[in-house]
Order: sequence, then C-alpha cells, then structure tokens
Amino acid sequence: MKKKYLLFIVLIISITSLTSFIFTRERTNKITIRQYIPARVDKVWAVVGEDFGGIAKTNPNIVSSSLINGFERSGEGAERVCNFNYEGTSYIHEKQVDFNPEDYSFKVKVFHVHGTPLKEEESFAEYKLIPKDANTCELIFSFQYVTTPFFLGDVMKPFMREDLKDYLVGIQHFVLTGEDVNHKNIDHLKQKYDVSSL
Repeated sequence: MKKKYLLFIVLIISITSLTSFIFTRERTNKITIRQYIPARVDKVWAVVGEDFGGIAKTNPNIVSSSLINGFERSGEGAERVCNFNYEGTSYIHEKQVDFNPEDYSFKVKVFHVHGTPLKEEESFAEYKLIPKDANTCELIFSFQYVTTPFFLGDVMKPFMREDLKDYLVGIQHFVLTGEDVNHKNIDHLKQKYDVSSL
C-alpha cells in the first residue's frame, strides 16, 4: 500500500512539473518575408501605413477590421481590432508604434488577444518599405511572437508563413487594382502574382 501511495505522489509531481514546464516556458518565434511590389512606394505606404484600420481589405485571413478606442486615423498610437471570424470570438487588438512615414516603417504591437494562443505584449510585427526605383518598392514584413503553450509557436509557424504570404499577395493586388482580397479570391490571386520570392 505504501508503494502505491509513493508511486501516486511521484506521478502527481511529474504531471505537475510537466504541466508547469509546458505552460510557463517561453520561446520567441520570428518570421520575415519580403515582396517586391511594382508600384510607387507612396502608393504602398498609403495602404499599409496610412490605412491601419483597413487591413481586412488586404489580408484574406481577417474577416473585418477597424480602428478602435476613439482613433479616427492611422499614426503613432492608433489602435485596431482584427477579427478572424464573423462571430467575433477570435480577434486581436493591435497598436501602431514607432510610426515613421519618412522612412516608410512602423511596428504593430499586439496588446489584447481572444481566441488565439498569441501572448499579449510579447508579439509584434514590423513593416518596412524600401523604394527600389520610381515604380517599384520592396515590402519587408517581420512577425515576432510568443504563444501559450510555447510549443504551439513551432506548430503554427508554417501555417503563419503561408497566411503572411497570402497577406503580401493581398497587399500587392489591392495596391494595383483597388479590389479587396478575401478567402474566396486569394487562391486565384496566388496564381496570378509571382510568389516565388516569398
């Protein structure tokens, strides 16, 4: 009887330790993708930098988006909500920081999540546009994130990379045509645009 009791205690300690390890350990993941866009840098900046609340027009994985908390325009400190489903049960709130229109760059800090495993305050994106000539620019997009539990970051990485590729295709298509991108037209658009560099 004593052996069974001791074995039970060891089992409980092992499960507690494993659970603690899984849910308290952190690992930062980072994805960086680049895309050349055959458009003037100011046209691309107008979409990614100056229409912060309108990301749903270019990202097929976001069903709706808008500025929130009283913000009416993009810029330093502007906040938005990105909804991943129509029910409003999966979303993130983000803030635009380090906004630098002269350098065509800014960061996006995740400050509230619901229905996703992203860790608040430790996940952020960086946008940078580099003019290549009068009618071409390069968009560099990086996303650094932490998940709970930590191993989901590795599981999510290939799916997130594909989602971000779709987003960059969406940006290019919207800049060139003005047509919104969504889950219905993204597969067709990926065949239309060169995604080999992504």
